[in-house]
Amino acid sequence: AYAYDESHQLLMETIANQAAVAIENARLFGETERRVAELATLTEIGQALSSTLRVDEVLQLVRQQTRRVMNAEEMIITLYDQERDDVEVALSTDPEDIPAGTRASADDTLSGYVIKHRQPLLLRNNVLEQALEMGMDPVGKIPESALAVPMLCGDRVLGAIVMQHYTVPNTFDTSHQVLLQTLANQAAIAIDNARLYDQAQREIVERVRAEEELLK
Repeated sequence: AYAYDESHQLLMETIANQAAVAIENARLFGETERRVAELATLTEIGQALSSTLRVDEVLQLVRQQTRRVMNAEEMIITLYDQERDDVEVALSTDPEDIPAGTRASADDTLSGYVIKHRQPLLLRNNVLEQALEMGMDPVGKIPESALAVPMLCGDRVLGAIVMQHYTVPNTFDTSHQVLLQTLANQAAIAIDNARLYDQAQREIVERVRAEEELLK
């Protein structure tokens, strides 16, 4: 005698279909929750960035907010010096690997690459191999996966944000890329405003000093 017949097959198919629907619903629910968290982060960081006029505060806000929605072992923010054609590390969450103040040619690093090309770069795995193929000479520890985006303010590029994970490949996907690019552009506007404010303050101080000299 057979242990199973067509009725058992029909039952198992029904259960499998129900399970598939439940799994898909759970996946969609999880994705929705993630999207809501990302939108909330974008709203919060936009509000926070609009209320500060200091570059160091902008960088810390970007670090705090980004790590809420993205899993990365290291985050690096670099600022681009167009005259020297190099990048300077303005913030690093792993200073033992790449400390703040480190400078490198814009032709050698992930951040320099996205700055020059003004396009994000998603490296899901084989980071070193892909970087070398693109003509880069990465500094510091080599990650298993990386995501780099330029900080764009209008037609100008101010720097880049790089997220890295050293132990897990395929950590980042295209949705992370879109999110980080949006954050980077918000940060670029805030940094530009902070720089303009600082420049205006220096000009005011210089004007007052000049007027005091004339009065003397």
